[in-house]
Amino acid sequence: MLGMVKWNGSSASLRRLEQALERERPSPALLAVKESALVKTPNAGLPPRVDLLRVCAQHGGNPWAAVYLLNASGGYEYSASIAITKTLSRTQYAPAVANTVIWDNTWIDEESCALCGVPSRGPVRCGACRQLVCRGRSTGQYFRCCCGAEGWIKTEGIEHLGVIPRTAG
Repeated sequence: MLGMVKWNGSSASLRRLEQALERERPSPALLAVKESALVKTPNAGLPPRVDLLRVCAQHGGNPWAAVYLLNASGGYEYSASIAITKTLSRTQYAPAVANTVIWDNTWIDEESCALCGVPSRGPVRCGACRQLVCRGRSTGQYFRCCCGAEGWIKTEGIEHLGVIPRTAG
């Protein structure tokens, strides 16, 4: 992560360049971090399961995952939510163990937090802690995070960190 630089959005020319590239570039539903693109087509070698990482607003930022399974038409459907324990984190989600992907909002469906049970159409990206947080402490369109930040929910496209869990075998 030493080579990563956070873009702060201050350059208008960079913003225009990114917008122009977005219009020309095909928008894949998944982009693999490990230099291979996962696209929305049947039989493209897509992983059978992708877990999208979130934290719970009501339970102090404890982690959970929304599980999405590959369907017969080459898309993903929300299946379940699971709490991520320390053991599960070490055996399935550790950086050296699992492959990670960046996922856009293409297949995001109504999810329920595994810890507080609050359903919503996807999580909220907190402006302060930058985590994807469930809406467990939200009222209507007003969001309250486990870190103490609060404000109006913005519905722009969110990139989700997905993990392809290691399977036994």
